[in-house]
Amino acid sequence: TEPPLAAPTDVELRSHPKMGTAMLLTWRGAASTDVRFRVQYRLSGTDHWVDDTAGYGDVYVPEWDGQIYHILSDAAIPCGSKVEARVAATHEDSQSDYTEAPKKRKLKC
Repeated sequence: TEPPLAAPTDVELRSHPKMGTAMLLTWRGAASTDVRFRVQYRLSGTDHWVDDTAGYGDVYVPEWDGQIYHILSDAAIPCGSKVEARVAATHEDSQSDYTEAPKKRKLKC
């Protein structure tokens, strides 16, 4: 049996008026071609998490600073909405716990 997948760490959601209808989600995690990451968001006041990656997630490569970056952008998110985001590591039939960004961010477009 394989050991459980480590949950992503240092998850942070950022927004800025110059980013328009996009937000930036960053995290640290074990990156390899075998590990994928599943990103989800939800609007403040709702209980439903929405997948922002397909299926079991996407493969990401850490950048020079060790962080992994994901552009969160969905036309279904109205300007001015407060958004929460979370990310989990996935591999075949296993998935880590989700790690949520500690702060909600307002989409500033």
